[in-house]
Amino acid sequence: LIEKPVVSQVKLRPSREWLRQNLGQMFHDPVHIDESDVERVHAWVNDRDGARAMVRLSKSARLDRLADRLSKISAPALLVWGRQDVITPPEAAEEFLARLPDARIHWLDRCGHAPQVERPGEFAAAIVAFLDELGRRGAPQ
Repeated sequence: LIEKPVVSQVKLRPSREWLRQNLGQMFHDPVHIDESDVERVHAWVNDRDGARAMVRLSKSARLDRLADRLSKISAPALLVWGRQDVITPPEAAEEFLARLPDARIHWLDRCGHAPQVERPGEFAAAIVAFLDELGRRGAPQ
């Protein structure tokens, strides 16, 4: 729907510092940037096959638009969204919510694109509450 590139001015052989800065866009609080993730991504994008996979993934994300298919999803859906997500911003969440027939949203404040990392407890609690709701919905009366 609405997704901004994770990185700007993609470099052919990005440095660790450049990756660290751009990975930081995923989080509201940069304390969540783990150096092992920076190292893993650095190794991956500097590997020829990894770089090619990244290009294919990026092209696929741009070309395979979901908007028209969302209304066909009849399963209940939970959207857990960071209010400070700059990659897939809150207006995208609103569009998902409008297009999915049986969806609800759980907003997380002070949270970016990776709520499962930045707010793992709140993320898990939202999922448990959603599953409990589904269980009550399906329980015989």
